[in-house]
Amino acid sequence: MTKRGFYLNMRCILKVILLQYCCLLTVLGQEFNSTFVFDHKQVVFSSVKEMGDSTYIIAGQYLNQAEDRIGTLYIKLDQQGNLIDSLQVAQQGSSYFLGSTRNELFFNHKGNFVVTFSHAKSGVLSRQHIQEITPNLELVSDVVLDTLAEYLNLTVFSGSMIIQNELDSTYLMFFTAVDTSVSTAVNRNGCNLVHLDKDFRIIHNKRFFLNHNYGLSMREIIQYADDEFLVMMRRFNGHNTQPNHNSFTQICRVNANGDHIWPFGVWESTDNQMDINQRALTITQDGGLLYTYHKGYWLPPGSGNTWRYVPTLRKLDSNRQIEWSIELTDSIGGYYSIFSDIEAINDTLFVTAGGTYRVNGELGQSGGRLIQFTLDGQVLWERDFFHFSRINPNFQYIPSHFINDLALTSDGGFILVGGTIHYELEQTGEPTDYGWVVKLNCLGFLGPPEAGVHYIVENDYLVNFVNTSVQADCYTWDFGDGTVIETTDAQDTLTHHYSGFGNYPVQLIAHGCNGEADTLVFYVSPQLHANPQTVTEGEGYFTFFPNPVVSGNPLYVYLKGVATQGKEVQLRFYNNSGQHVTDYPIASSQGTYMIHPTLASGVYHVSLMVGNEVLQSRKLVVD
Repeated sequence: MTKRGFYLNMRCILKVILLQYCCLLTVLGQEFNSTFVFDHKQVVFSSVKEMGDSTYIIAGQYLNQAEDRIGTLYIKLDQQGNLIDSLQVAQQGSSYFLGSTRNELFFNHKGNFVVTFSHAKSGVLSRQHIQEITPNLELVSDVVLDTLAEYLNLTVFSGSMIIQNELDSTYLMFFTAVDTSVSTAVNRNGCNLVHLDKDFRIIHNKRFFLNHNYGLSMREIIQYADDEFLVMMRRFNGHNTQPNHNSFTQICRVNANGDHIWPFGVWESTDNQMDINQRALTITQDGGLLYTYHKGYWLPPGSGNTWRYVPTLRKLDSNRQIEWSIELTDSIGGYYSIFSDIEAINDTLFVTAGGTYRVNGELGQSGGRLIQFTLDGQVLWERDFFHFSRINPNFQYIPSHFINDLALTSDGGFILVGGTIHYELEQTGEPTDYGWVVKLNCLGFLGPPEAGVHYIVENDYLVNFVNTSVQADCYTWDFGDGTVIETTDAQDTLTHHYSGFGNYPVQLIAHGCNGEADTLVFYVSPQLHANPQTVTEGEGYFTFFPNPVVSGNPLYVYLKGVATQGKEVQLRFYNNSGQHVTDYPIASSQGTYMIHPTLASGVYHVSLMVGNEVLQSRKLVVD
């Protein structure tokens, strides 16, 4: 028989911004608490940059189908997520090519931002745009390269990225081009590198076409050295219904005119695999390269007869040979989880972020993921975060979450931008498409550390401790008998042997970012023969915030360490009189969820249910 205890300090700040389908930029959470109105509907964010004054510039695209209008959107936020300013640049026509960019916002030689995108009017071929914007969100130039197709003798092109040459402040634009003189659609794709002057006028063009047995599509361009660049492409043939190396990574070192210094291809020798969606090419201090991609696995007849993809991180050594590869999610699925960016914290420490994947292989949830890893391929931590979960577990489509860009912030944290789509809401006429911005601290958490512990008193003066703290990376344990130890977030359980009877004050300190800490003090009474007295039932754990919550506002639920065994997970609400008010199903994965319970003011008791079993209950105050 055992004695159990459970303690938790409840303090957490959530920082999430959503740009809604219904023309609203809704800012949710303890600090982000304003709503801003725009005159458009669908929105996706593609890039973010922090300014010197710690404000954030975010670029995206919007669509208003009812008015047949698309355009670019720029917003400026302060550190608390409050809107400072916004700029919309409208384009007439369909949205099919809008937003097909691979670039991050960057400062040019004038101190302005530059972005490129492809745009197609209804029935008109794609055109390349380059926009230059001041830090105060004033449009300096909107260059439409109408003559580019004629100049290059190309009919259609889409997908683009632009960077500035650090040597002379000219620009290089890299994009996918389609040679319509070739009849086979897959094999007529190639890439073009266009050298532009400081005013975006064409200086030189270089085509990257192989032969008509293979095609190329652009993936990335970065500066390698003075007047030298790396271009990354996907190389493929026209038989993607068959396995065996139909697609792999092609990387070339070129000068500003596109002349090859060295080209090479990267692929693994395993049959039935295919590399696609290459992103985030990054040079490392040891002369190697990092990039992300989708590793495609061919499922034979009887197992699907199709491709399934896993987002993967790869490291090449200084000789451009594969050093290591690690998978960034833990399941093979049909959803494309693109990790679009890698940022270097220092020479040996990096982060990457992506989204739209199946959590633990389950069908009921997708989300975003931020990963910190080392130069030798060791994953230090993974942080999963969500905004939507499926309301009806039987609904066909799960909400999609995707991250398009990641930036380091001056406070040591991270800001991520992308989008999320809640397909299920279309049935009720509610918004479905949102622009998504998440601000995380240096550990990838949404708020400060929160100390919590579960303990079990065993025989012979042994006490087993389970660390249920959240949003911390290391801990200090003082067991009250003179023993003090340090642990990391990799160690959840530990055992301490006391010398005899007593009432020992145990102190647990959860350490977070920039000196933040949460201290929890509680008492344990070791026993020679354990006295069975249950303090808190169950092994599950959850918390919610804010608490109290204002009636009608969203409630955020953090779920951790629940063994579901395939059973339904839900929150059951009772009023203070013990009457059952409502149930709210949630996904069974660890993470943060937003729910909208309709509750009048009062005190409620919320039970975490797995099947018909109550794992844990908490009190909720609704103002």
